[in-house]
Amino acid sequence: MNAARALTVKEAAAILGCGGSTLYEQINAGECPIPVIRFGRAKRLPAAQVEFLAMFGRAPESTDELVAFVKSMGADVATFENGNGPVAADTAPGQ
Repeated sequence: MNAARALTVKEAAAILGCGGSTLYEQINAGECPIPVIRFGRAKRLPAAQVEFLAMFGRAPESTDELVAFVKSMGADVATFENGNGPVAADTAPGQ
């Protein structure tokens, strides 16, 4: 897993086992349990949080929990440890 990678909605939906339109509906309704990164009209989701949600059925409760998960998956956590990686839902801007 590349922990710092941002997934397209279609990629995230495939990992989560739902349709892209379903995930878009959740995002647009503000019901997506993980933060969404917006680049103009494009939307991306942090890979580490998508993987966490797929595995545990919920968003991480803290950045520490997300970092522990990333470490357990054997991924590079340097971007998390210096504060530049994707953040947990409770600390994400606009969440």
